[in-house]
Amino acid sequence: MQCPLSELLEFGAQLTIGAKISGFGGVGYLLADKGAPIGAHFSDDFRNLKGNEALEYIQERPLLEYEIRIYTADEMNQAINHCAAQGWMIPDSSPRRDTIDTDTLVTEETLLSIAKQRGVIVVSAFFEGFPVQSVGIGDFEYEAAIAEDLLRAGNKISEDLGIGPLDQMIIETPKGKYLIAPYRDLSLFVHTTPEAHLGMIRLALKGIQ
Repeated sequence: MQCPLSELLEFGAQLTIGAKISGFGGVGYLLADKGAPIGAHFSDDFRNLKGNEALEYIQERPLLEYEIRIYTADEMNQAINHCAAQGWMIPDSSPRRDTIDTDTLVTEETLLSIAKQRGVIVVSAFFEGFPVQSVGIGDFEYEAAIAEDLLRAGNKISEDLGIGPLDQMIIETPKGKYLIAPYRDLSLFVHTTPEAHLGMIRLALKGIQ
């Protein structure tokens, strides 16, 4: 959906929505409830804007591309918690949560417990295609965006088959192996070499879930 921010908020006047944003050489995220922005972020090669600054920048851009998701109440709470943790909240619009649930945050130590397994290249905790915390060597933003696309496709297949929510998702290719798993309010993405044995890595993932 390509439109000014005002049209997006009008579209979501009765909904809770999360929107991935792209355009003008950058990417961002907007959380809104019943037409009121709650959290915002926008970054490019020159700026990393959060909260009100991000919202003002987005408002000034006449046409941006929005990839919209309608959130359930649980997804809304997860999104608020993530925005609060990242400093993306817009205080004047929605002081919905005064404290951050620290139990939902991921630490570098947690990721390192997986990264130390043989063959692991990247471990990243991500939310809506944005890397929250990452360790390893790679383009974290690119990998998080790809992981989000894979996760949505996997969830859609799981839903269509009626087999329940995903526990772990594994993709093997000649160039590497990829694991995606839920972690509290976030998701974890693990990229390994083609030769990596997944047994210990899967156990490590289970151990922190």
